[in-house]
Amino acid sequence: PVSAGPPSKVYRLKKFLRKNRGAAAAAAAILITALAGLCVSLAMYLQAEAHREEAVGAKNVAEANFRRALRVVDAYFTHVSESPELLRGAPGTQELRMRLLGLARNYYEGFVEDRTVDKKLRVELAAAHARLGKIAKWTGNLETAFEEHRKALAIRERLSEENPGNPEHRAAVAWSLHQLGLLLSRNGADAEAFDYFERALEIHENLALEAPTASSYADDLADLYNDMGTVHADADRSELALKAFDKAIEIRERLVRDDPGSSGHRHDLARHYTNVGMVHHRRGEIAEAIRFYDKAARIRETLLRESPDNIALRRGLAFLHTSRAR
Repeated sequence: PVSAGPPSKVYRLKKFLRKNRGAAAAAAAILITALAGLCVSLAMYLQAEAHREEAVGAKNVAEANFRRALRVVDAYFTHVSESPELLRGAPGTQELRMRLLGLARNYYEGFVEDRTVDKKLRVELAAAHARLGKIAKWTGNLETAFEEHRKALAIRERLSEENPGNPEHRAAVAWSLHQLGLLLSRNGADAEAFDYFERALEIHENLALEAPTASSYADDLADLYNDMGTVHADADRSELALKAFDKAIEIRERLVRDDPGSSGHRHDLARHYTNVGMVHHRRGEIAEAIRFYDKAARIRETLLRESPDNIALRRGLAFLHTSRAR
């Protein structure tokens, strides 16, 4: 007799690869290039380190090459984590994405465990810990994610203390505090999470005041307010949620006015409007909820006309229409 059963994971992965040769090939090509560059660059770096006195120039070249190789791996990581093809949810997609993220994780782990890493590479070392934290979070390992982000924070705080005039080090500290707060909130430790959020908020607000034309600082501040609002909303603290979302909207509306062509700012503004609509919906304030849903929908409709193949936009718009009809 012939017995039948559900297709295996290997079969589904092979089928996905056959149907998505382009996305898989692009990811593989980036990884191969990165690994080849890393092998050569790391060998040069270590050799130069072992002959410091007679090879200072070679070490500097190797260090620069190592940083370039690291950027290639970062590009691979970004491709895998943000590629539309890998985020569509087709059968086998998430399994492939997890495998590719695992390859990136293996590299970052090798980098952070290398005891020969020079102090000059501490910025990259902190970034590698942060990347590992992201991967751990996406793969459901919140404890490891917290530990990696904590290590990144420790390095970034030291860098900021040693270089108080460098705003980028302070921004990196605030980003790590933000991520740690999110992880704590996921574990139900809201009080401790808001300790981290408040520390991040103070830094972000100061940076935004010191450099009012730097959109990246305002963008980070709006993101933090939005996430604080989301945590409050999830805990049914609707008044505090609306206050935080209003702050995010105020900042993001200004960013959109200053740069109306930025799809990123418009997308984030629609996200804030949606979040406010959901809070009003939960409170039974339907008219107000619909008003914010409609504001979000108008932005998403415009973005979809500009990017008609964007699956995430389609899903977001469908959610808004469904929520409005309830």
